[in-house]
Amino acid sequence: MYTVRLCFYGELNDFIVPERRGTQYERRFPQARSLKDLIESEGVPHPEIDRILVNDKPQMLDALVVDGDCIGVYPSGHPVDFAVESHLGRPTLSTPQFMADVHLGKLTRLLRLLGLDCEYDNFDLTDERLAEISHGENRVLLTRDRALLKRSMVVHGIYIRGDEPEAQVFEILERIDLNRVIRPFTRCLKCNGCLAPISREEATSRVRPATWLNMETFHHCPDCRRVYWQGAHWDMLNAFVERVKARLACTSV
Repeated sequence: MYTVRLCFYGELNDFIVPERRGTQYERRFPQARSLKDLIESEGVPHPEIDRILVNDKPQMLDALVVDGDCIGVYPSGHPVDFAVESHLGRPTLSTPQFMADVHLGKLTRLLRLLGLDCEYDNFDLTDERLAEISHGENRVLLTRDRALLKRSMVVHGIYIRGDEPEAQVFEILERIDLNRVIRPFTRCLKCNGCLAPISREEATSRVRPATWLNMETFHHCPDCRRVYWQGAHWDMLNAFVERVKARLACTSV
């Protein structure tokens, strides 16, 4: 029988049962297991972890637990810079790209509105396939499914806590340093393609006559051919962008 003592710090306490939050507690189990297996059995997905100390010494997720170990598990500091190697040796990301599961469609549109590269599960893919895509394309997996984040193939991931899409965006902005990559109104909200300007002449046959008469500037998505202009929803979308800029200005001070 193995006996160890565990303590989770910071926001990792969101994942464990209330009576164990903020305390060091004892766990017993009959056979050897890895730190990843032990920690995730407590409810904490490994992508949420930045550092593990075993008997005050840093360890990796695949290290085996030894009887009598005292284990401290720490979250990442905020905001995370994925261009810097983590304590657990995860590969770096020069520019964060995202993969959102099927339940985060509205969040996906808002991230694309900010110019962030965010693929979306339009087809209710299996957890295995989502993990493969996030791993193969070096994308940060966004989900509200803890079991999905626990898959070994997932390297970078964020468990989305909030319910409301704009609050979810701010949650991500607090977690990740995205100041340098936000480029509002540069991506297609439908397919994630990069927008390009087109002339009014090119837009003539692709928009309604009233729209063409009232607008001077048009952009389109070369991938899905959707055309964009500053229409009725512009003020609402721009107000959201301005709220994001204000939040980023506050956090960068």
